[in-house]
Amino acid sequence: MSFEAHSTQPHRGLRRCRPTSLARVLVLGAVLTTACAPADTSRSAEASYEFELPNWSEQVMLREAWLETRHEMLLPMMRQYDIDMWIIVNEEFHDDPLTEYIAPPRPYTGGRDIFVFVDTGEQLRSVAITGFSEVNLKRFFESPDE
Repeated sequence: MSFEAHSTQPHRGLRRCRPTSLARVLVLGAVLTTACAPADTSRSAEASYEFELPNWSEQVMLREAWLETRHEMLLPMMRQYDIDMWIIVNEEFHDDPLTEYIAPPRPYTGGRDIFVFVDTGEQLRSVAITGFSEVNLKRFFESPDE
């Protein structure tokens, strides 16, 4: 067996790549690279999203307005799903993810807080058992210290 015979014969498994196929691959790669590159949208984003966030007091007022709406929706939903009592518990440094949606905006982390919603048959009774109660908390919940 001689190696010279094999070295002069082209390998049957390999195909020569046509120049047009190679050009197509290169063009396609360039197009994809350009299309996937991040665009400079800093100028257009500034122009289309010019607004100011409300100050902290306005944000609290807005969140409390939504809280009133949410509390109005609770009793019909509890009745629809036959729930007589709903209890949300914040453990120390482990807040329930729903707290921000059912309680007024204030820092709850670090304490143990319990929020209870009871269908009394006539109305929704909302009770908050927290380390300390604030005026905005008393607007939405009964408190044992009352």
